[in-house]
Amino acid sequence: MQYELLHLQHWSQAAAGATLLLRNTLLVRLQNQELQVNLSPEVLEVLEEARWMKKMKVEVPESVEKMSRRETEIRALQTRLLDLLQDFSSVLAQIPQVLVPLLQTFISEVESALIPGLTTVTWSSLNAQRFVDSVQRPLLELKQVCKCVSDILDCRIGRLLQRMSSRAILSLPEDNPVPPEELLSTSERNVKESAATLSWQSQQVERYVYELIEELKTKMKPAELINLEEPFSCLQPDPKQRTRCTSCLPCLCYALIGQLCHRNTEALVKGALAPPSLSLVLVSLNCRWSL
Repeated sequence: MQYELLHLQHWSQAAAGATLLLRNTLLVRLQNQELQVNLSPEVLEVLEEARWMKKMKVEVPESVEKMSRRETEIRALQTRLLDLLQDFSSVLAQIPQVLVPLLQTFISEVESALIPGLTTVTWSSLNAQRFVDSVQRPLLELKQVCKCVSDILDCRIGRLLQRMSSRAILSLPEDNPVPPEELLSTSERNVKESAATLSWQSQQVERYVYELIEELKTKMKPAELINLEEPFSCLQPDPKQRTRCTSCLPCLCYALIGQLCHRNTEALVKGALAPPSLSLVLVSLNCRWSL
């Protein structure tokens, strides 16, 4: 009996000390900058042990009893925080790399909302649930913006660029021989049709790029909309070098347009060089005519 009482006393002291861990902040940032839910495993262990102690009619310290009455609340808060961080990480992973700079303002909104959970809000705070709600709002907005602009980039711009790069300008006959004159006229007609199609597709890509930027602008604050129109003038230009700062929103939009314009040009070049090319046809015609 003496042995059991001694161990019970030690457990009561350790369990009472575990209640102090509820003064920790809800979140903690690891050395790799990753966010993690800051609930000590010791708290969950004490809650589990206290439940069994009460089933055996063993008296537990008053502080542990108070913590036990909040067990459902603590576990629910832990689940919400885990889901919150998982959603945030998932959204960040889904953002196309080319759009990360432009979406940084929305990402920063979420990160700013998370700061109280790293500094002031603890597991014993009365506003812990309100903190989670305050993070959900900018996170939901980031999700919506990310989905919208990613759909435009992937489903509209990306697919058009893929069609442009894989389009064969000419189609050579494979089965039956054709006279050189007919091959030349057919090739000229195919080239004109392909050029018209590629021109239309290129214009569509440009229109979708500006549509993507306009979609972002609808979610931005009025103070962030300065110079977000052609020619996207830099807000912090270098007076000596007369160059862009590459960090303000107009410069980021200008850089995005430049990158997608480069991809557009690449797609046009790939389409022009896709076999069979015009040069092959001309070589073939010259060889036949020389014969």
